[in-house]
Amino acid sequence: MPLERAARIIAGLGLHRERNEAVAVCIDYFKAKKERMHYDLYRKRRFPVGSAAESASKQIVRSRFKRAGTNALLAVKCCLENNR
Repeated sequence: MPLERAARIIAGLGLHRERNEAVAVCIDYFKAKKERMHYDLYRKRRFPVGSAAESASKQIVRSRFKRAGTNALLAVKCCLENNR
């Protein structure tokens, strides 16, 4: 994300900073990381965009749910959680 675009986003969010703590968190995040937000360039070069933790968790969940017997285990877990 070009620095000018990050600056516009930060300025736009700043109008709502006092209303919502989550907005303040977003502003701080953009300010701290704007030097690394070149997503348009990354996509153009076909680099993956997303956090490593997000990607890893998707892969782990996906692999676990594709195993044999998953549906039966989910049914048991649901019964236990619902005290049945």
